[in-house]
Amino acid sequence: MRNILITGGNGFIGTSLSEKLINRNIRIVSFDINPPKNQELKNLNNFTYIKGDINNKSDLKKLFSEHEFTGIIHLASVSRVIDGEKDPDLCRKTIVHGTKNLTDEIASSSNQPFIIYGSSREVYGESQSLPVLESSGYNPVNVYGESKAEAEKIIRTASEKLKLKSVILRFSNVYGNRYDINDRVIPRFILGALNNNILEIHGGRQIFDFTNIDDTVAGIECTIHHLLKEDIPKGYCEDFHITTGNSCSLYDVVNIIRKITGKNTQYKLTPERSYDVNRFVGNPQKAIDILGYNPETDLETGIKKTIDSYRGELN
Repeated sequence: MRNILITGGNGFIGTSLSEKLINRNIRIVSFDINPPKNQELKNLNNFTYIKGDINNKSDLKKLFSEHEFTGIIHLASVSRVIDGEKDPDLCRKTIVHGTKNLTDEIASSSNQPFIIYGSSREVYGESQSLPVLESSGYNPVNVYGESKAEAEKIIRTASEKLKLKSVILRFSNVYGNRYDINDRVIPRFILGALNNNILEIHGGRQIFDFTNIDDTVAGIECTIHHLLKEDIPKGYCEDFHITTGNSCSLYDVVNIIRKITGKNTQYKLTPERSYDVNRFVGNPQKAIDILGYNPETDLETGIKKTIDSYRGELN
């Protein structure tokens, strides 16, 4: 049975991924400072939660002394752009230094696991041409994006020096189940609508590529299979968009929520935030061609599933 480490494994993506992988004859070790969001996972034989901090080298040393991993899915991070602006030192420490701590520990361990790094569309900043390709340069406009770009460079360097197989996945506006943070845009809009609140839209110019969590998890699964292929050479490092390639405004999101809930939800515009990116759509063709990725959840279907899950929570 393969043994996979997920750093930040008890977050939104990590929890959703664990639920999927444990049914694939894979043993999951979730390394996180927070307890599992899904308490039922702790009762499964092929799931292990280890409380630890990516910023604590002793925690990592103990982790690697007790386990040998086939692969690592590195998701440990601050959760949102706004969190990085509120505490830039913690953002850089967790994303940049945490990634360096991880690769340093791999360098001192005896085995060579593959690495999948969960990055972000934020590394591109405000793109002038859509959809964005992986070849577009870094141009982050906030601390979170700057930190993710630096962490990507650390992964690339480690892959080359240590001869590791690695992939950088850039996610975009992932949404879709109860493990998400309620203050992210789609959960916030859904909960606001269900509670008859007026929704707040910052600026109103936003055009995004919203990716359902099921497609995101499927993209990570495809990447695992890709890195396990025998013909992938040591030192391999590629980047891919795990996105849909479809653009959507926040007004579209509001209208979809209105349609599904049957509520005439109102919204108000507030000033733009200087650190927010307003336009991003990522071209997923490279992931489709090389990884076999297949984003199949359209936004209306995904929002309906999300609303149903939140209705269950509210009930």
